[in-house]
Amino acid sequence: MKILITGGRGFIGRMLIEKLKEKGHNVATLSRSQTDIQSNIFSYDSDEILKFIGEEAYAIINLAGENISSKKWSVKQKKVILDSRLNATKLCKKIIDKSGRPPELFIQGSAIGYYGFDSKGFKNEKSSAGTGFLAEVTQKTEKYAAESVNTSRMIFLRTGVVLSKNGGALKKLLLPFRFFAGGKIGTGQQWFSWIHHEDYINAIIFLIENKSSSGIYNLTAPRAVTQGMLAKSVGRILHRPAIFPVPGFVLKLIFGLMAKEVLLGGQRVIPERLIDEGFDFRFPEIDEALKNILNK
Repeated sequence: MKILITGGRGFIGRMLIEKLKEKGHNVATLSRSQTDIQSNIFSYDSDEILKFIGEEAYAIINLAGENISSKKWSVKQKKVILDSRLNATKLCKKIIDKSGRPPELFIQGSAIGYYGFDSKGFKNEKSSAGTGFLAEVTQKTEKYAAESVNTSRMIFLRTGVVLSKNGGALKKLLLPFRFFAGGKIGTGQQWFSWIHHEDYINAIIFLIENKSSSGIYNLTAPRAVTQGMLAKSVGRILHRPAIFPVPGFVLKLIFGLMAKEVLLGGQRVIPERLIDEGFDFRFPEIDEALKNILNK
């Protein structure tokens, strides 16, 4: 299938593109700034996109958006985070309108932030929306995509924390442990819903190739852990102590609202629909996932 990807220049996007090509898909990356026909990179307004699509069935995977942890959540930065996601979907819609025919599949990146941040019970795809900034962002992003993109099959990826040695949250998480200063964050009781990068990529490909898959999917490992459990797992695997907790008030001083929602809040999210549809997680347990990533 012909597949257009936004957000394909990030570490997850690059790995996804490589895997899609291995599976025989013809993939192009959408870019804000440049067109490189040889590398199948097209700016959003490039006529080469329509030539790439041709008359064949095509799909769009929209993963673009400002990194939520790149800066402190000022009023300006919160607007950047929301606008980056809405604008990426608007640009995809323009391509669809210009092509004159809808994609066979549209995949919209979202996040488990949709459910809000608390540690009360499990969250599955039927759980109601929560409150908070990230809940607001994901709800608005999903709503806009659902209302504006014409397609016969739409999938929303509500993704947890993707663990990878190539980038993302794990690098920051490991740093204090490497200096023998690691430990739990806050109380350590808050839930942490994660997914190994291989399972994340394989889940997307599973959903692409399973033609009956549509709607909302939680992309998390089947077994969430608490921040305390995570710290102990990292300590065991790296042979480092995990006895130096980071107090919540310090995190709030450094990160502000982001600390309250992302670091000190919790979510126990399960990928119920992926499990029901037969997706096989290679790394359902945190210890095995970290051992694989850290080559231990």
